[in-house]
Amino acid sequence: MISKNYFIEQRLSRDKLRAGLIDRLNEIIDNDNTNSEVKAEAQKRIMRIGDASEKELIIEGLSKSKGFKEVLVFLTDESAKIIVLKDELTQQDTVKILDIVMGETDLEPSNIKIMKKN
Repeated sequence: MISKNYFIEQRLSRDKLRAGLIDRLNEIIDNDNTNSEVKAEAQKRIMRIGDASEKELIIEGLSKSKGFKEVLVFLTDESAKIIVLKDELTQQDTVKILDIVMGETDLEPSNIKIMKKN
């Protein structure tokens, strides 16, 4: 049960952190003193956060459909970190997850890290 709670807590932390970041970016956008260039950059950042969140959900869902009980994904523009609830992570497991991540992102395998949490 400890591992299941780990995944729930990490997902909540990730989502809370992003919600706070989006709030701060929206404050920048809504501030009349913010110049248009900074507003545009803040809007782009919000869109990137949304894209990453969507891809994380898709990767987590597709991974679960391949038989993994619990999967947690942290995406950035440069890398992906995937944590899987599994006692033993086989090469076949790693290939399945790599295929999913590479299908949903433009990341190279060298920028994708897959770890087990048991």
